[in-house]
Amino acid sequence: MTFRTTIAVLGILAWVNSSWSQSAQEGLLFSQDDIVGTARYNAMGGAFSALGGDWSAVTQNPAGMGVYRTSEFSISPALHVNMTESDYNGNSQLDGKSNFNFGNLSIVGVQPVRERGRWRSTAIGAGLSRMASYHKEYSASANDVNTSMLNDFTNVLNESGFSWQELDNGEIFPFDVQLAWLNFLIDTLPGGNGFKDTLGNTSTNQTFNYEARGAKRETFFTAGANYDDKLYLGVGLDISRIVYERETRFSEFVPTPESLFELKEYSFLSNDTYDGRGFAINAGVIYRPIDQLRISLAGRTPTWYSFDYVFTTSMNASYEIGDVFESLSPEGTFNFRLRTPWKTNLGLAYVIGKHGLISAEAEYMDHTSARYSNAAGETAGQAFLNQLNDELSTGLRPVINYRFGGEYRITQFYSARVGFAHFANPYDSSIDNDGSFQVYSLGAGFRDEIYSVDVAYQLRASTDRVYVYDPAIAEPLDVTATDHRITLTLGLRF
Repeated sequence: MTFRTTIAVLGILAWVNSSWSQSAQEGLLFSQDDIVGTARYNAMGGAFSALGGDWSAVTQNPAGMGVYRTSEFSISPALHVNMTESDYNGNSQLDGKSNFNFGNLSIVGVQPVRERGRWRSTAIGAGLSRMASYHKEYSASANDVNTSMLNDFTNVLNESGFSWQELDNGEIFPFDVQLAWLNFLIDTLPGGNGFKDTLGNTSTNQTFNYEARGAKRETFFTAGANYDDKLYLGVGLDISRIVYERETRFSEFVPTPESLFELKEYSFLSNDTYDGRGFAINAGVIYRPIDQLRISLAGRTPTWYSFDYVFTTSMNASYEIGDVFESLSPEGTFNFRLRTPWKTNLGLAYVIGKHGLISAEAEYMDHTSARYSNAAGETAGQAFLNQLNDELSTGLRPVINYRFGGEYRITQFYSARVGFAHFANPYDSSIDNDGSFQVYSLGAGFRDEIYSVDVAYQLRASTDRVYVYDPAIAEPLDVTATDHRITLTLGLRF
């Protein structure tokens, strides 16, 4: 596949902002994590870096390994339900999607230090954690819309200066504009200089369907130590895997075609899949200046990913006379690398005797530092990747995310928990979108010397603004999402 075709794969559709391409959007999506893991961690809003002794806390700050007193196995099945409400041209529509998954599966081994001295114990652990979920579905529709995706296609053609011969031979835009040409949705102007679309000024009824699935899963290998029950140290290797699949379908219907030869309806479908593998290193420390107070500091290097990207599209059109046409694109493939930003985490926790605890933490990320680059052995396309990096630098900004949690011990064995997290908007003010979201959570747990059972409920609230085609002529599609997650964690200490 030529790199010119690759540009068509990655660059033609801009669903967020005219200066913010879909490819740059993925750079942000794959850099972010959610609050997903053990039920205790989820219930306390992810504010666990200074507490440790929990596998999801260890993924944020490996110094939490030193807090473990005994070896432990844990598993966390979870139910995730995504509910969306879309608003497009004044019309609202509800959709939903559910998914059963595992928040974590882990094992930790603790070894007491037998020699005299202040080192109390060491610990090693391995586990699989779900760091983000990409399951989402929404639909939108509107009637009597005066602009069209075909307007966008003809504008692209007229501004590009390409000839109809290049379009006819499949040399340009094989994943969208050429499909419209082959379906007789685009034609040349009289004299052959320039292009027009079949609809002209005809209003249409539009529908748009979006479905995504996949997740970011990370395998952690972590080691930690306890010094005098005052200082806890830890370091870990994180191996990450991202699978992200997306399907979209955009259709336009002409309510009353004026002649037998006029367009009745057409649909444009796209399917793309990202498959990425990467690794990172994290390290951290927890310090107890007094028995009740814990202070933590942790850092995580960028994750260095290698991605395989596959993209296909198709288009079909039917006319009032009964003619039906369908065109399929070639399979587009592109291999690239992505480096995510550094993460730094500062946490505080205060233990209130035997009654419970409170915790808070702040996480700093500079999203502008994410970078695309060529895959190993590739040289073509660096100019395009540099363009994406410029979009990341100018379209994003550094953020500080906050998490808060509390736990109240009802009895010696039972506890109740509550949490809240705020993730700041990573978009620059020049981008017409708000990527912030909030997570509200509560939960309860039972714990004795051997067994533990914890349950948590989370509500994640977010909004997103997308454009189905050129934002200069299209109305925005606003999506409000509420994600509900119920997590059960079973633990066994030995």
